[in-house]
Amino acid sequence: MLRLLSASVLLVGAAASASDNPAVTTQPKGSFPISGSVTWGHSLGQGSFVQNYYARDASYSQSLGLNGFWSLPWKGFSLSARQSWSMELTTGGVMRNHELNYGDIGLTLNIPTNLSLFGFRSRASIGAGIPVSKVSRFMGKMTGVSGTFGGSRKFGDKWRVSLGASVSRAIYTERARTVTMNEGREFIDSAGNTLTPYNQICRAEEVIKDPSGAVTGCLVSGVNGSFGVTSFLTVIYNPSKKWSYSLSTGLIQSFKDHSLPDDQFTSSYATTGIGRSELTQGSLGVGYKYSKRLSFTLRTTSRQSALFWSSNDVIDENGNVTEARPGSWYPNFPWWDFRTPGNNFSSFSADASYSF
Repeated sequence: MLRLLSASVLLVGAAASASDNPAVTTQPKGSFPISGSVTWGHSLGQGSFVQNYYARDASYSQSLGLNGFWSLPWKGFSLSARQSWSMELTTGGVMRNHELNYGDIGLTLNIPTNLSLFGFRSRASIGAGIPVSKVSRFMGKMTGVSGTFGGSRKFGDKWRVSLGASVSRAIYTERARTVTMNEGREFIDSAGNTLTPYNQICRAEEVIKDPSGAVTGCLVSGVNGSFGVTSFLTVIYNPSKKWSYSLSTGLIQSFKDHSLPDDQFTSSYATTGIGRSELTQGSLGVGYKYSKRLSFTLRTTSRQSALFWSSNDVIDENGNVTEARPGSWYPNFPWWDFRTPGNNFSSFSADASYSF
């Protein structure tokens, strides 16, 4: 909060001396630099439509979002803030059903750039989060920071293409924690021996010892944060002033903080080293602008693994492996995993937004 207050004081002070700064633009008479919007939406998960017992997970929720926008005195600079609330109305996969959950507060500073390449006009932004949600406070999250750079270009009067990339980082208070090695519950093995195991088995690099050399605990990783890189592409078609259609896709790459060790305690199926994941996300939306302030949107969104594993083994007509070959990773279709539809995290949503 101190950082937020300090930034506000600096911005107010700069606005007060606008006439002395040539970089500050004067607002047109009668204009108001602050605006916002309220969005009320409903979302229905893919699991509501499948018949497979293991994949069926009905999920229906509603949400309320509040967005604020402040056009700063400097030309092209603006500050936006957002907050959302959601409630799960079914008894699906969330832990707290029928309970109002609020998300983190997001802040974004939009920065103008003078770069232009192949007709694309660029924009940049810096984002940060204030962890007020129950999940973030439970995990000890300090903040999440991000930076985005992208550009857009119009093709005629009806088409517009936007592309860009962003980097993000989640910061937690506890990257490492100490686990005490308490004795566990006694049990008798098959040979009749009474054993008292430890609740925690330390790897060599995790052992904590007291001055006498006795093992007192383990130093293990805390919350496993990550560093993310996202690339995105969006195509928007406006056949009229009222209607708009959008198609977007993105590649999400995440690199974990914790490096998984490889020793005698590691499973033969485990992947060691720094954890990494690649996901693709696609969406298709239809928007209708009822008036200058009221608009409606229908959207379907899907997120799935970017790659799938193929064993490349030779299999006979009975399904038996006759020749084992090294496996390979292949890309999935960017909007939908047709090979294993149960791996698609998809939803359908309907939103109503009012601007003020």
